[in-house]
Amino acid sequence: MESNFNILKSKWLFTIVGVLVFIGLFSTNFVQGETRLWKEIWNLGHLFGFFIIWLFMLNRYPAFYPDSFKRVGLVILVMLAASIVIEVIQHFIGRSASIWDIGLNLAGTLIALSVVIYGHKTFQGRSYGIVIMFILISSVFTWPTAKIFIDEVYVARQFPVLSDFTTPFELSRWRKKSAEITLVKENNLMVLDIVLLPESKYASVALSSFGKSWGKYSNLVIELHNTMAFDIPLELRLHDNQHKDNGNQFSDRYNKSIILTPGHSRIIVPLIDLYHSPKNRKMDINNIESMMLFVVDLEQKKRFRIIRVYLQ
Repeated sequence: MESNFNILKSKWLFTIVGVLVFIGLFSTNFVQGETRLWKEIWNLGHLFGFFIIWLFMLNRYPAFYPDSFKRVGLVILVMLAASIVIEVIQHFIGRSASIWDIGLNLAGTLIALSVVIYGHKTFQGRSYGIVIMFILISSVFTWPTAKIFIDEVYVARQFPVLSDFTTPFELSRWRKKSAEITLVKENNLMVLDIVLLPESKYASVALSSFGKSWGKYSNLVIELHNTMAFDIPLELRLHDNQHKDNGNQFSDRYNKSIILTPGHSRIIVPLIDLYHSPKNRKMDINNIESMMLFVVDLEQKKRFRIIRVYLQ
């Protein structure tokens, strides 16, 4: 059984892997402007990186060999210290620091421990129970990413519906700023209930993950419900994946002012208008990146609901 792990004692292979993991952890430009799915795949690099590194370290360095709870504790302690240092460095080089990254580091480390403990039976009869416990803990930290993967399958199946709140993890497609969003039932349908808050200059809700390839459709349709007794002024904006490269300028995206009257409303955006909306170029209809509804300088809470967003 020991021979199966000989390659993991190679000094040169360990060095090469270490360099690759280092580049992945501290690269600042690989995920900018990419899709939600790609960002999640990239974030899994934390799990795979720590899994590979610890496979080497558990086999190369006797102090880390997991044949006792004391050494397992040492491995986890070193992992946590390294993770904190990595997140601090990432914060100062333009990468976002995240507690979930540390969770993925822990998951990768626990999976590496599980491989060695299971392969070498280092805890004898308790090895199977320890491995099951480590895998269950790892699943807690990988579940948020798994939900994104599952929802991406629903995104593809639902298209040309962009969001209708009929699938289990659809809320993850939406982002908010100075707003509260919850799923509620209305007329036996799940809808997105939105409360815009007067906490900052802009209060917004945005759909940022949806099916692409809008070119063969004519209109974007947004079905809304103003549950209040008075009009709500809203701003609608859409932009493609070139918008950031053009400085996020107002003239480089689609902008529309809306007066949302009490009751149900339907906003129809002709895609030909979307196509011609940037001042100095044409909108890439097949790579729309975000659809946002927002208000500016809100003085009091405003509440409305999104029922469905789709192409026709």
